[in-house]
Amino acid sequence: MWKLDSHTKRENEAYISGRASEWAHFPVFALEIFAPFFFIVIKWYYVIIIIAILDWLWSFVRFKYINPSLSDFFWGLNRFKIIVFIGLGIYYFSQRMYWEGGVTLLWPFISIFIGMIGPRYDPQKMKELFEAKFTEVLPKDGA
Repeated sequence: MWKLDSHTKRENEAYISGRASEWAHFPVFALEIFAPFFFIVIKWYYVIIIIAILDWLWSFVRFKYINPSLSDFFWGLNRFKIIVFIGLGIYYFSQRMYWEGGVTLLWPFISIFIGMIGPRYDPQKMKELFEAKFTEVLPKDGA
């Protein structure tokens, strides 16, 4: 878990800004590492459509419910996405699932695109709400 006192003010601002922007499109961000696994049972283009729809539905919730711990968890989990995408891409190519393999390797860019076509939001408002909630939830000391 991120500790505010262990970092400079600039690092904390960057971290909070990052988590706030991810929270604005949370379904895209949270499902990023899992989406390519869904290609085993669902066609890749359906996965894209489902995640885009979830992102639009999330727009009704994102300012009302803010959970810094959940955001922090997925931020930590998504650190491993490149390893997962490469491994899963190799698996798909070895199984002659060429579309799935290609989409898996391109997934970081596809997820950015899904977020870009998703509903707009006020980044400053999101950051302020997230920062208020963040500082209330996360410890300020080394504990």
